[in-house]
Amino acid sequence: MRIALIIHQLQIEGGGERQIICLAHALKERGHEVTIYTCAYDQANCYPQLCHALTIHDVGRGLWPSLRHPFFLRSFLDMVHLARAVDGRYEIWNPHHWPAQWAAGWLKKKSGGKVVWISGQVGIRDEQGKSMAGDFEGQARVIFRAIEAAAKRAGGSMKDVVNITVYLTDPRLLEPLIPVRHEFWPDGNYPASTSITVHSLPFVGMMIEVSAVAVIGDK
Repeated sequence: MRIALIIHQLQIEGGGERQIICLAHALKERGHEVTIYTCAYDQANCYPQLCHALTIHDVGRGLWPSLRHPFFLRSFLDMVHLARAVDGRYEIWNPHHWPAQWAAGWLKKKSGGKVVWISGQVGIRDEQGKSMAGDFEGQARVIFRAIEAAAKRAGGSMKDVVNITVYLTDPRLLEPLIPVRHEFWPDGNYPASTSITVHSLPFVGMMIEVSAVAVIGDK
């Protein structure tokens, strides 16, 4: 499957940059043809050892390249330029972080294919409305069931989930998460994963949130 990953900038060794690079490697290991498109790539300062084996196209800045502020306008101009510059056809257009969603949507209309991503899922209540506040494992199971349901609605399954981003309110919660994760990927073929500890999440008693990327081809 031909997959295009889109990120606004690859200039520093940040969390978002590492996430898309790890996703690209995970997809390649599964036999997919992967290309990363960006508007600004600093090869020397953005994970050079991880990026050297990847196909990365820096299409350059959009109109008024010296403009930096307001960032909203800079981002919009860059994504317009990226959507015009890319002329390849891909089965999947996968955006990483705002404003890449703009370019992915325009490219989908321009060249066909799919945009597949699953937004952050929460488990503060289960499917029957029961509160999971303070129950970490219960919240994690509700979240993974929601991700599985979203993948199925798109015509796939948990085997098609290739990347997850986990937000935890305490780093010690990573250990009890491991056996719960194994319940949903029992073969051990886990998606690429990034775990982030945050000060708090939106609801009282909420201990975990997970977003995911699923690569689901036409059946």
